Amino acid sequence: MSRKLFYIIFICLLSFFQRASAQDCVLPESYPQNTGSNMTVFLTAGVINSLPNASTHSYVVVLSSINPDLIIGRSSLETDSLDGGQQSIAVWGDDTGTSEIDGAGTGEEMIFQLVDGNILYDLSISFGGVNSFVTNGILPALSVSFVENCSAPLQGCTDETACNFDSAATDDDGSCTYAETYYDCNGNCLSDADNDDVCDEFEVVGCQDSSALNYDLNATDPGNCEYLGCMDSLYFEYNPNATISNGSCYTEIISGCLDSSANNYNSNANTYDGSCSFDAGINHIFVSNPIDGF
Repeated sequence: MSRKLFYIIFICLLSFFQRASAQDCVLPESYPQNTGSNMTVFLTAGVINSLPNASTHSYVVVLSSINPDLIIGRSSLETDSLDGGQQSIAVWGDDTGTSEIDGAGTGEEMIFQLVDGNILYDLSISFGGVNSFVTNGILPALSVSFVENCSAPLQGCTDETACNFDSAATDDDGSCTYAETYYDCNGNCLSDADNDDVCDEFEVVGCQDSSALNYDLNATDPGNCEYLGCMDSLYFEYNPNATISNGSCYTEIISGCLDSSANNYNSNANTYDGSCSFDAGINHIFVSNPIDGF
């Protein structure tokens, strides 16, 4: 067998056993039963600081040495759970009033493990006394060493296009969430040319003047508005904003001389244009515009 082929086989076997180990790794997650009697295991700040704590969700569990599947104590190592960097663990004893073993027996050795994210560690703790359960006893930890037991598949969103993608996750748990169409994961428009917080795809162009004929309550961008009125500038009623005639042009603007004493007096005129002329030496008084007051 060539060295290259041997190396390939070795890598494949290693990968297989690593996957198998991860799949077989079971993290102790349940909580112990309150049996009414317990002892306290005290973890100093020095002990806690020497433990692996890469995860935001880590905790110590205490197992029965007689029944390793039985959790008899548990405490969180999350920062908010510590008191001055220290922690205590209530280890529950067996309720002798029932036939079922639901806690530690007197003198029983305790097994300690650390769950840090998806990694399980076996802890070896040195105490100021013997590692054994004593009801109402207090057992301070002096030092600790650890060895990795196994690592479990890490549940989470594995889709890189999702808003809650978890790069550390190994197994997809169906928790992926996605942004709505045209929005990013923070609810912001992907395209908003006028920065009005309305995505370009949802913009509605229309008349935004409530006094117009074609006012559009749903309009987000200004459009053409339509107004009724006189559209002829030759009339006094002329409305420069009017886009649709409503027949309101009544009084035509006629410019001319309004002074009846002038040579060029125009009896039909209603708007003075300054054109009056008079014979020399004749006094005259300006006659105001009967229509608009000029």
